[in-house]
Order: sequence, then structure tokens, then C-alpha cells
Amino acid sequence: MSTIDKRIYLDALRQRLGDVVTANDMERVLKVADDVLIDFDITSVGQMGEDMDSEQLLDFYLMQLEVRGCAPGTIYGKKRKMKILLEFTGVPFRKMRAEHIMQYMQAERERGISQVTLNNDRHTFNAFFAWMKREELITRNPMDRIMPIKRPNVMRLPFSDTELRLIDEAATSTRDKAIIAFLTATGCRVAEAAAVDIADIEWDRDRLRVTGKGSKERIVYLAGVQKMLVRRYVDERKDDLPALFVGKGSERLTPGGIRRILTKISKQSGVEGVHPHRFRRTLATNLMKAGMPIERVQKILGHVKITTTQLYIYVDDTDVQNDYMKYR
Repeated sequence: MSTIDKRIYLDALRQRLGDVVTANDMERVLKVADDVLIDFDITSVGQMGEDMDSEQLLDFYLMQLEVRGCAPGTIYGKKRKMKILLEFTGVPFRKMRAEHIMQYMQAERERGISQVTLNNDRHTFNAFFAWMKREELITRNPMDRIMPIKRPNVMRLPFSDTELRLIDEAATSTRDKAIIAFLTATGCRVAEAAAVDIADIEWDRDRLRVTGKGSKERIVYLAGVQKMLVRRYVDERKDDLPALFVGKGSERLTPGGIRRILTKISKQSGVEGVHPHRFRRTLATNLMKAGMPIERVQKILGHVKITTTQLYIYVDDTDVQNDYMKYR
């Protein structure tokens, strides 16, 4: 007989079917699933956890995240951070206290790690230990004693028209120009861009469907000169691979491969900070300047919260002054 956690299974089933069935049908499905599970050996995580070491507990936690639809990159990042913490402290997760975690974070600060990264680490640690507490593996979450880390208020600028021209001129190959055009037009995350297939693009409708965080799909748009540059790259390809962007070895470009291409273009163009997220910020800012409602910008970028979209939009002081003189 299989050993599973009933709560995990039903919770995962509810999340996966949330956009597929109605609320009434959902309850019927869960009732049937609950009846089926009677034939299995149902064990709580807390009971199973008594025999698990730290590595096994971490693997079990990550397995739950995978079942719930977390992106592979997110899961890998959490696994890496938790293993680094475990190795640094030398203390099992069950016995880890706030002091141990603070020692790690202080060491990272002294190593020059940014406050933004440290606060992201804090969120990762808190999510794991909160899960352990919910599953009654620990009685107290050590992260409750660790306050949020203040993030510096750094102004993240979009690309100017001049910078975009320099970037395009520095992209010497048809493929690299297509990558720049695609990111400029769609505002896709780098992982989303790497996962796009040629067949995903509806050329006659100037759009394509991408899969973002949490396996959520959305529509982004590819039109005008940008579409022409991407289409030219596709037409010049000699292979029959499905991926939109491929490397020299005729394999799909990875997110890291796209970042390396942008780093090279940054050096050749003389424009600092050429990275995928800056193209997203540029698209958001330009769409807002053109008058698009922020709710639609939010939908294109795939943000869950509109407050996240607001952080992506840069408001120039000159624009503020012009509006002031217009409306005063």
C-alpha cells in the first residue's frame, strides 16, 4: 500500500483543478478522491517526519512545491538556499534557532551580499520553517524572531531610445537581433522567452501564448518591426527544431544562455545593465506613457498584484513637471 499525506494530495488536487471545474464540481471531485484514499495508508507528515533527516525533509518539502505547480527554477533556487544554510550552520533543521540563521545572514552581509538578496533568502527560509511548523515537525518557527530586511530604494531606469538603438546595433547576428526584438516587444521573463516554440507564435494575429510563474498562461504581443526581425531569424534557420531561440549546438537556448548573450551585447554597446528584466520595465513604462491603463500592463507582464506593476514603471521628473504645468 502507498504511503501519502491525504492533506497534501487533496490540496494539490484542489489547486490543479481550480481553473478547470466549477465550485460545485470541485466538491464532488474531492469527495470521490477522499473516498478513494480510504484504500491507501494515510500518514501525516509529522508522523513520517520523525524518521526523516534534514535532507529528506527538504526533499519532501520540495516535492510538495512541485506537486503544487511551482516552477522548476523556483524549486531549484529554494533547494540550493536551504542546503547552503544547512551546511553553514551544521545544525539539523529541527534544532535550528534564530541565532543560527542570523549568523548565516550576517556572514552573507559581510561577504557583500545585497539587502535585496538577503531579504529574498529570509522569505525562502520562512516559507520552509512555516511549513515545518504546520506539519508539526517543529513547535516554533525560528524566522518569527528575524525582522524583514529593509530594501534600498534604488531607482531602476528603463532603456532610453538611444540605448535601445545602441543595443540593436551591437547585436551583430540575426538571432541576437531577434532576441532583443522579442524581449522589447513582449516584455517576457527570460525563462518564458527560452521556453517559447516557433509554433507558439500566431504570426497573423501578432501574438503568442507564454507560460509564466506558477504555470499560468497569458497572451503577449509581437508586432511591427520587432515581429519582422523575429520572423527573419526564423526564416533563415536551417534546422527544424521547435524552439524559437537555439544555440550554436542547435539546442534550445537556456535562460543562462540568453543572459550571456545580453551581457556580451552590453559590453559591445557600452550600455550598462542590459538584462531581461530591464526590457520588461521599459515596455511597462512605454505602454503607460502611451496611455495604456495599468491593469492591462499588469496583464501583459503577468503580475498577480498591481503593486508589482507599479514598481516597474518609471515616471520621469520632466513628465511630472509637464503634467503639472498642464493641469495647474
